[in-house]
Amino acid sequence: QKRLDEIEGLLAEMAADKAAKAEAEAEAKRIQEQYDAQIAKADGEFDKDQLQVARASYQEALKMKENAGYPLERIRKIDEMIAEKASAEEAAKLAAEKEAKYQKFIQLADAAFDNEDWKEARKQYTAARDAKPDEDYPQERITAIANLLDEQEKAAAEAAELAKKQEQYQSLIADADKAFEKKEYAQSKGLYQQAQGVMSEEPYPGTRIAE
Repeated sequence: QKRLDEIEGLLAEMAADKAAKAEAEAEAKRIQEQYDAQIAKADGEFDKDQLQVARASYQEALKMKENAGYPLERIRKIDEMIAEKASAEEAAKLAAEKEAKYQKFIQLADAAFDNEDWKEARKQYTAARDAKPDEDYPQERITAIANLLDEQEKAAAEAAELAKKQEQYQSLIADADKAFEKKEYAQSKGLYQQAQGVMSEEPYPGTRIAE
């Protein structure tokens, strides 16, 4: 009888182990199915570029299988993509702000240029060049302004020199005419010759000398 009891106990133990194993396998199968479904859901969200939603779904999958490599890899990938996207958005924002500043400076500079306000135009073109150094237009305009200012300075100097010569010429002619009227011909001739030397293109001194 004792032997029979031992056998029955052993059989019962084996049956219990089999049942526990079957239950464990069933639980593992259920978890795997839930995990697979969760991964499929997360992959779908990832493919639609729903990165934050997909990240949360992969984290849910990790709760089912803590050491699963795939969701961890996907979460790292998502974090990289989010960081890159944020960086690209920031770069685009900065580029847009830079372009807006540049266009504003160019608008002000062109208006000043059209009004021949060279100082203000040069100031605004310089600001535009500093905002976008790769653009050729601001520097081209700055160079054009420098050339215009050089031409104006040269023209002003020439005008001043001409005015000085005209003043000197008129003074000599006035003195020569007075001497001529007094019949001081030698003196008047010398003054007319000096006037010719100052403004050789004027015919009047030669005419008076001939007289």
